[in-house]
Amino acid sequence: MTATPVRHPGYPPTISGLLAASIDHLSDAILITEGETTKGPDGIRRIIFVNEAYVKMTGFSREEAIGETPGITIGPGSDRSQLMELERARAELRPKRIEVLKYRKDGSTFWTELDVVPLFDEQGRNSHFLGVLRDITDRRLLQARLTEADRLASIGTLAAGIAHEINNPLSYVLMNLANAVEQLGEAPSELRANLQEALQGAERVRRIVRDIKAFSREEPSEPAPLALAPIVDGALQLSRKQLTEHATIVRDYRRVPAVLGDATRLGQVVLNLLMNAAQALHGCNPELNRVVIAIFSEENSAGTTVCLEVRDSGPGIRPEILPRVFDPFFTTKAVGEGTGLGLSICHGIVTALGGTIRIFSELGRGTTVRVTLPATDQAPPLATMPPLPPATRRLRVLIVDDEPTVANALRRALAREHEVTAVYAAEDALQLADQHTEFDVVLCDLMMPGLSGADLYEALKERAPTLAQRMVFMTGGAYTRTARAFVEHPARILLDKPFDLGAVRALLQHFGE
Repeated sequence: MTATPVRHPGYPPTISGLLAASIDHLSDAILITEGETTKGPDGIRRIIFVNEAYVKMTGFSREEAIGETPGITIGPGSDRSQLMELERARAELRPKRIEVLKYRKDGSTFWTELDVVPLFDEQGRNSHFLGVLRDITDRRLLQARLTEADRLASIGTLAAGIAHEINNPLSYVLMNLANAVEQLGEAPSELRANLQEALQGAERVRRIVRDIKAFSREEPSEPAPLALAPIVDGALQLSRKQLTEHATIVRDYRRVPAVLGDATRLGQVVLNLLMNAAQALHGCNPELNRVVIAIFSEENSAGTTVCLEVRDSGPGIRPEILPRVFDPFFTTKAVGEGTGLGLSICHGIVTALGGTIRIFSELGRGTTVRVTLPATDQAPPLATMPPLPPATRRLRVLIVDDEPTVANALRRALAREHEVTAVYAAEDALQLADQHTEFDVVLCDLMMPGLSGADLYEALKERAPTLAQRMVFMTGGAYTRTARAFVEHPARILLDKPFDLGAVRALLQHFGE
């Protein structure tokens, strides 16, 4: 008994119902197009079959797809070179696999791995082409995020290194300027005014370098209680030039609880949002535009949330684009000006912290980005120093820094109040310890060639343990993994370069007999 083939409505008669039903249950999209011997008189190959997965993947119904060309899912972002390679393979009747960006019926995009295989009839003629499409958007997103993470890590390492190199000369510039202003006294003079302006400029550079250091950490730390306002201010400092070129900045900060997070990654989110606001206002009259940065809290059924809003008075986002702004690779910027990953990465960071990020926009009335984060009852940690008795006399201070200009500038700045010795290598400090030279405090650079500050500490623990306990570590912010683990110990006292002389003097007041 011969079974009668089951036909499926809408399928060409050459495809049996059993095969069609099986194909319809595949998760990969299938399409079949005409081949060399079956294409129409216009020479164009058209689609003759698609499965249900193709309909779900592309948004085109069978009726809409059949009779169209395979280019129905091609758009402006599709790689033309890949498509030309595919067309050459078709012409040479050989299989070909490519990865290409496709477009759904609604205009949204997805990445596919596309296999095209020529099919032949009994006479060996190319009758059709079989196409298999796999949605690899998640895979591409993961690859892009890994690439972006590598790139950001490289940039972070570079930025930290640059900040470290700037910190040393900036340290002695600041100290020498402050020392000169102090020596001139309070009497007004043109020289004192000039030096005071130079000192203010150097202080501004110091703040910029500090913010670069904050955003260049290579590894996110464990979530910890954070005050949001300082993170926003740090990002604002880095983006201020771009913002003020296009708008007036308005800060509207309310008193809010702490949030749990990583300062570096939250800073990355805020900086991205501020730069997006600046770009949205590009070409606008800065006197007529505003960027409002608001921090406030809200109560809801889930508890207290801390909200950050960045509002711009720019042209707004078109309604048809708004649902896609968090899509990976989606961007309205010109080629070379953006990857389309910025908001996607922000979304990932915020949601990983249990928060939300939403965008509200109206054409001609601007855009608001709202980030909400769960509040925490934990208080942000305060920078604390081990309690030490106040100084009752001039201190004997040892400065150890491989940069002689830094060591000498610090020595001159402190010499009027304390007895100061400066050496330029940890080995010289060890030699003084071996000679039983007494010091009340050691200001030691952390990163030095040869013996580092951490190495000196370990050596002094054996040779002069009391002196080891009185060490302050000066750091420009560039750490090896070993150095980072060393400075994160709660007993370490750190002094960030470039120095604020007032902070150095206040620190020394905590040391004494």
